Amino acid sequence: MAFHQTPICLELIQTMLDQAQDLSTVFEKGSQDFQMLSDLISNSGRLKDSEAFVNNPKLIAYLQLLHLASLSMTGGLFVPVLSSFTYQKPNVSLHWGDRLVDRFRFGILDSSFERFSTYLQHKILGWPSHQSVFDTAIFSRLNNQILQYKDLTLNVREKWCFLQKGPHQIRTLLDGDIDQDLLFFLLSCFPPEQLNTMFIKIQNHFPDELTVDSPDGNSLNVKVLFQTPSTDLTYLVSKVKLYLQLFFGSGMPIIQEITQMQTRRLMGEFLQNNRLYEQVQEQVKSIIDFQITPRLELYTVFELHFKKLTQKRV
Repeated sequence: MAFHQTPICLELIQTMLDQAQDLSTVFEKGSQDFQMLSDLISNSGRLKDSEAFVNNPKLIAYLQLLHLASLSMTGGLFVPVLSSFTYQKPNVSLHWGDRLVDRFRFGILDSSFERFSTYLQHKILGWPSHQSVFDTAIFSRLNNQILQYKDLTLNVREKWCFLQKGPHQIRTLLDGDIDQDLLFFLLSCFPPEQLNTMFIKIQNHFPDELTVDSPDGNSLNVKVLFQTPSTDLTYLVSKVKLYLQLFFGSGMPIIQEITQMQTRRLMGEFLQNNRLYEQVQEQVKSIIDFQITPRLELYTVFELHFKKLTQKRV
């Protein structure tokens, strides 16, 4: 079973879809909630000073939804800045890679959400620390971030559609400048047995003392890690992410060259199997249908909504 639907990606998308449905009046032009939001955005000032905002759970939830949208492609489709994400309506819990945990509740403006927003804006998105976390301009800044993600997603979709043209296109992609995000999802299209085979064969070319650091800071011996086949999906995903460190790691050029060369060779061998290629194609289509298309639709909804919110009234 391929792991194209990673928990964090799916949870983020499903959470955004669920909340967008609950906030239908905010998206509906002419509704009271839409008009209140439009008025809010057209004026400058602190959100906490606006009674219309702090007393309206839907407007608060909309701002929180924009936060998740602005997080949804940070570092790529699989959102590597998060180690886990859970949504139990209306509660959200986020575990960052540095072991920090943030929690907030949709529709509630409190210190927990402000702490999450501050960390997201200044540490994750890299926005200047002098900017106010909760001023009315935040809607515009978040929208601009989402527009960037839309452009990135369009580019990703173009590459994925390219992969559907035949196995030679996958080999061509591997021979070129493939990015980390695309390689992760390409690997996720292969069955676990092929990935285990690849890891076992690649580790034969590594020195016994080769180690890498895991996201939680532990030092792991690569040969020991890759020698052991795994059917556990979560563990296999973690192995793939560590493998990506070797494939793209600039600090170990010889290891990087070995990893890239062996990956191209083994992938070429795998793709000679017509049945396997058909399985990979099914997963590629699934990623387009369940990962890429929903993102584009969501980002487009946010884009059009913000344009309506900021339209000058006649």
